[in-house]
Amino acid sequence: MTTQRPARVLLVEDVADTREMYADYLRHCGFEVTTATNGAEALDAARQTAPDVVLMDAAMPGLDGWAATKLLKNDPATRDVPVLILTAHVFAEHKQRAQEVGADGFIGKPCMPDELAREVSAALHRWRGTRSGETSTERKAKAAQAIQESQQRIARGRKKRP
Repeated sequence: MTTQRPARVLLVEDVADTREMYADYLRHCGFEVTTATNGAEALDAARQTAPDVVLMDAAMPGLDGWAATKLLKNDPATRDVPVLILTAHVFAEHKQRAQEVGADGFIGKPCMPDELAREVSAALHRWRGTRSGETSTERKAKAAQAIQESQQRIARGRKKRP
């Protein structure tokens, strides 16, 4: 009998409190979490730890999450790793930019830790489907749909607020 290792998450977030909160919650949910504070650290960590999914803050000093995502998606060693953009910038142009840089999902902040864990699990489920014969075109269509669904959830949440 073999035991499956926990899914590896690379969490890239420059705000220490946010990074620690999300990392602690994801660990509590059974994920193995590595953290980085900027895009350059994320590139190094992705190559060293081989994450199953990357949670990438978009707005960071230095190499931002948009550029880091594009670099990850253009690197043969990391291009198949799902990258979920995690950002407070939730307008349509940001969703479009996420698609342009190759992101596989889009999560608006603030985001409750349990919602973040669900998004990570869903991304892993979609990614595992690609490893079982799904084509690149099908994967991109699913990623675009996931980004659209995330945007719709964000919009519904804003309508509920006074």
